[in-house]
Amino acid sequence: MRALLWGILAIAGLWSGYWWVGSTAVEKSAVDWFAAQNAQGLQASHDGIGVQGFPNRFDLTVTAPNLSDPARGLGWTAPFVQIFAMTWKPWHLIAALPNTQTVTVADQTVTITSAHMLASLLLHPGTGLALNETRIEAAEIGFDSSKGWSVTAAQINASTLQDATRADTHRLGLAVKAVTLGADLAETVAAADLPAQIDLIHLDAYARLTAPIDRFASQTNPSLAALDLADVRLNWGALKLTAKGALVADGSGFAQGEIALRIEGFRRIPPLLVALNLVKPELAPTLTHALEVLAEGAADADVLDITLKCADGQMSLGPVPLGAAPQFN
Repeated sequence: MRALLWGILAIAGLWSGYWWVGSTAVEKSAVDWFAAQNAQGLQASHDGIGVQGFPNRFDLTVTAPNLSDPARGLGWTAPFVQIFAMTWKPWHLIAALPNTQTVTVADQTVTITSAHMLASLLLHPGTGLALNETRIEAAEIGFDSSKGWSVTAAQINASTLQDATRADTHRLGLAVKAVTLGADLAETVAAADLPAQIDLIHLDAYARLTAPIDRFASQTNPSLAALDLADVRLNWGALKLTAKGALVADGSGFAQGEIALRIEGFRRIPPLLVALNLVKPELAPTLTHALEVLAEGAADADVLDITLKCADGQMSLGPVPLGAAPQFN
């Protein structure tokens, strides 16, 4: 019995030592990360860093984190952020974000509120720390801008998952449900006979990168090499859009390939572009007529099937040139 007791005490002591060493390493990593951001020309500060969770978790809490990139006019601040990891699988991280956060973009400040917002990061065990999976989920999320616009969504789910069958490829997922536009935006889109609520934004795609996302990413600089759109959908009242196709980077980094678009209620697009100040009002009838010509012969007179094509550094929608193609790198 005495031997058993001493054995239990020895195991407890070893485990306590492991937790202490691990928690110290976690705290030091967080402190070093903030220092590294400042060394790279960013501005990163906090009001305190601590680790709790003994004996089974490493619970890292950063109080009042404040991150900004003055050169780009980007910033983020929050009352706190918490990151949790079980002691026996520190390669799986779960982050809890506060109900209120603030993002700055140029001269605009956006306050983000939510009933809850969680994120998780799953790495492959090993010294390379290669990315396996990420997930973000938020409920009753709202965006309120200092410019006067606001948007809410009932639910947002986003994820990435490494595709084991294709090198350096990740599956991308996004589902946004019940997006409600604030009064100003709702009044704007009403000119296009569109409701204040977008029922669904959905994305299922595969992104192939030039290098893996791992601990060496700062040296290898992974960039997008190919994008395969398996299923893209937008349901917004009578306006419904689907997209499917693939784009790859050419020798100069420009996207090349084709994406098939199917647009129900396409006549709402010109007045929407006018309402958003993307097209002059006097051009709307011409654009509407052009879309109707492209849709001629369709079984449904309110449906437009058209191809977005990228080739030789240029992009076109059907026969209409749109300018330079996107650059992947």
